[in-house]
Amino acid sequence: MRFPALGLLLVSAAFAQDGEERLDPSMSLPKRPDSIRVAPPIVVPTPPLATDTAKIVTPLATPDSSQAKDSLPQASAVGPTIDTVPAIILPAKAMAAPASADTLRAPATPAPTAPATPRAAVVIGLDTSTQAGRKSVWIATGLTLLLPGAGEQYLGATTRAKVFFATELISVAAAWLSWRNREDALISAREIASRYAGADAQNKPIEFLELMGQYRSRRPVGTRHDSYDEAMLLSGQATDRQFANTDSYVWDWGSTENPENDAHLRTFESQLRTYRASKVALSFSLGAMGVSRILSLADVLWLHRRASWLQAEVTPLPQGAAGRLAWRF
Repeated sequence: MRFPALGLLLVSAAFAQDGEERLDPSMSLPKRPDSIRVAPPIVVPTPPLATDTAKIVTPLATPDSSQAKDSLPQASAVGPTIDTVPAIILPAKAMAAPASADTLRAPATPAPTAPATPRAAVVIGLDTSTQAGRKSVWIATGLTLLLPGAGEQYLGATTRAKVFFATELISVAAAWLSWRNREDALISAREIASRYAGADAQNKPIEFLELMGQYRSRRPVGTRHDSYDEAMLLSGQATDRQFANTDSYVWDWGSTENPENDAHLRTFESQLRTYRASKVALSFSLGAMGVSRILSLADVLWLHRRASWLQAEVTPLPQGAAGRLAWRF
């Protein structure tokens, strides 16, 4: 039993000597680095908290320097120190894109202010554009009945007055021309009837001249069957039903065998057509004059009534609207 115990003691002494050799500082300790590199800052966004911010965390050293510090704790007392960068807290919106230090320090640009809205103002003034309400409506009505447009001119509506003046002038001119043509055609028809039909037509009514244009003669002549009396007898009517059967109502355009007789009759009939057309034109002209007076009278009454109405106008503006209230009196 003594020999195994002695062998264990010798083996333990050999391991102890080997351990002392391994604890030699000159052989086992690694060399301390002269400098420690510091990594650039790493931006780590924080979770969306109530403050809505993010932190910039700077690591203390690279993995190499961290290993050296763990293996040699006393080196921090005698070797170079490690400078750390304090954490910077920025808004999370500013961290969306990388920015330089100058950009972070730049002052914020003030937001443009909206232009001031003008205050509403009330302006009271007298509208003197028309004074129709102060003038007599009876005078305006009387002037209108005499001459359409005179009432508008009296009330100050010059443009309306010009329109009615022009209408009245055209109507009067048309009426005068129609009347003149009608009278000329009537005179010509009477002269032709007296000269080529042998009738006393100067003082006869227009109905007698119309009858002369329908029949070639008053009494039967020879073997002709174109007289007025013969037509009345065939129809069973009296020959003096329209005009007395006297010499003052007798005419004869002659036989159709002579072309000149037909030409005279056609000229007479043409004058009668001109007379009828001129009569219609004269009727229209007189009617236009009457309508013009009625319209002018209604316009004058409307103008005088409108002069005392309350008028309101609203004008749109870029920043609102402007109103205008006028009471004419």
